[in-house]
Amino acid sequence: GDGEGPVRVRAVVAMDSWLWPMAKEVGAGGPDLKVPVVFLNSDGEFQSAEGRKRQDNLVAGAPEGSFVAAIKGANHHAFSDALLLVPKMLMRVIKRGAGTSRDPQEIIADVVEQSVKFLEPIFRGK
Repeated sequence: GDGEGPVRVRAVVAMDSWLWPMAKEVGAGGPDLKVPVVFLNSDGEFQSAEGRKRQDNLVAGAPEGSFVAAIKGANHHAFSDALLLVPKMLMRVIKRGAGTSRDPQEIIADVVEQSVKFLEPIFRGK
């Protein structure tokens, strides 16, 4: 479309997202976002310096309430709900293999808390 139609997306929650597959213009001074965005990242080495800079640029051009945050002790795999769906014994094995420094349930709880903190004022109209 031409970008002038009805807004179908009211907010964006990006969980440890890569921006490299997107056009270089995205987050490099390109068009501003029309809706608030939050980037929830792992605190590991998943995000490149260029990717983080692009996230910061997107947030700077986004509506008020947008931000970038790192979830302590999380790595990229910790953002998946798969860690919650497997039996506890397997979760311990996956936790070691995934390299998280915290219990995956605590990490997911932090992700949910940050997401709600971001989304609640948008959807309640505050």
